[in-house]
Amino acid sequence: MLHHSDWEKKAADVSYLLNNKNDVLCNIPLLFLIMNTSESSYWGSVGRTHPEQPLFNSSYLGNKDIVSSFEWPTLILALEDLNLEEFPDLGELPTLKRLSLSGNFLDKCERDWAYGLPKLHDLDLARNRFRNLNLSQISSDLSLRRIDLKSNLISKVFTSLSDHFPALNDLRLPRNQIDDEAFKNLTHLFDALPNLKSLDLNRNLIRRPQSLKFKNLTNLSVLKLKRNKIEELPDGLFYGLSSLTTLRLDNNTNITEISNGWLFEQRALKILSLSHNNIGIIKENAWETTTKI
Repeated sequence: MLHHSDWEKKAADVSYLLNNKNDVLCNIPLLFLIMNTSESSYWGSVGRTHPEQPLFNSSYLGNKDIVSSFEWPTLILALEDLNLEEFPDLGELPTLKRLSLSGNFLDKCERDWAYGLPKLHDLDLARNRFRNLNLSQISSDLSLRRIDLKSNLISKVFTSLSDHFPALNDLRLPRNQIDDEAFKNLTHLFDALPNLKSLDLNRNLIRRPQSLKFKNLTNLSVLKLKRNKIEELPDGLFYGLSSLTTLRLDNNTNITEISNGWLFEQRALKILSLSHNNIGIIKENAWETTTKI
């Protein structure tokens, strides 16, 4: 068995790791495998409870299919900043729960890309090049609970009447190019997200959101709309969000007026942020139903 002082000596020798799996981890199931070539995350890591402890230097990895060489049950897999241009074929990883492909050059995915990942719950696709949002292709037959598409180029949203994602409770879309038309299409998807609890639309291009568009998200508790281009908060905009506790509208500098009915029936709301706007008029009954703020 390797002693703690020997870990760094074996760090650069990937072949040793693969050829002496039992010696390295003593038959302990693999809980995370991180491959990252960015300067800020220089070390790739394999281990049980201490992901910060380096076992090998991933900058030496020439074969991105290395994960197929590991036979242990894997719960977390990160393939970040590897310049991937298409989804890797991960084969059969029946225990995998979290997959990060952030910081690559992915712009689309095939419908059956995750055929060997039946338990995948958390998918991170941040910092890629997706221009379209199509959850049917991304989710495939998975029961994803969280999807992160932060910092892509999304300007179009595609939906289908057959869409249904009952497990999804966290959808992150900040730092994209979602304008009013894309937002309108996105709201058509809300019927398919009955258990969504958190929706992040920060730093997009939304200007004139229409009333009642959130009404089917009855379980949503956190809604983030910071740093958009919102010009108006029409009455009934958030009607139907009966579980909403946190609403972030910071830095929408075109908002100048708060009407009487824009927070109609928001009785669960506890946190409301309107910082860094140009609000000059607040109607007398603007907070009438927000009794918990």
